[in-house]
Amino acid sequence: VNHKMAEIRQNLISNQTLGFMITIFVVGIGFFITTLIINNSIAQPLGIVTRMAHALSVGDLVRELSEEEKDKVRLRNDELGDIGKAFDQLIKYMQDMSVAANSIANNNLTILVAPNSVRDELGNAFAKMLTDLQTIIGRVAESANSVAAAADQVAASSGQSGEATRQIT
Repeated sequence: VNHKMAEIRQNLISNQTLGFMITIFVVGIGFFITTLIINNSIAQPLGIVTRMAHALSVGDLVRELSEEEKDKVRLRNDELGDIGKAFDQLIKYMQDMSVAANSIANNNLTILVAPNSVRDELGNAFAKMLTDLQTIIGRVAESANSVAAAADQVAASSGQSGEATRQIT
């Protein structure tokens, strides 16, 4: 009887050990799957947004980032998707301002920069800069015309003085 009880106890311990190992294995698989889901649904999109923020902070306007990669963030229907859409708007805005700056740098003052709002510091600064540069160029052109007219008058006076001198001699 003791031998039978020892055998039953041994089988019970073996079954409990096996059950415990299966439980540990299932929990481990569950943990692994949860980690993958969290990585793909949160960490990966957050990493993309972080890379975009770092790039923008040093003047890189993220032109080489693929639409597929951007879609991993902006097509979400949660807060990360909202952040992705906001970054899209920010990137487009910065790229538009870059086009304006390059136009001005290439002496094109005919472009139009329309600020997005009264609080748009960069847009308002660009609009004012363009207006001021156009005004300055207009004044320089007026001054150049005045100098040219004065030069013509001096030349005419000089010609008259020369003619008068020739008549006297």
